[in-house]
Amino acid sequence: MSTLKLQPGDVGVFVRMVEDALSKLGYFASPPDDIYTDETARGAAAFQRAASLPETGTIDIATWKKLSLAAVVGEGGRC
Repeated sequence: MSTLKLQPGDVGVFVRMVEDALSKLGYFASPPDDIYTDETARGAAAFQRAASLPETGTIDIATWKKLSLAAVVGEGGRC
């Protein structure tokens, strides 16, 4: 995956993976689904803030790398 950008309105399995990771880390309270909503964007922005990333509320490759690693090791963005 060389390029990635997920934002409100996007749907699909990658959105579900993002929401699962955000949920595991405490940044997403709703049941994960396949729809990138404003709540997903707020969770992404909160994670980005904690991970010292640009706070865009969208998921790019840099955010996904830190998010997926944090979800595996359970560091809540401090990686």
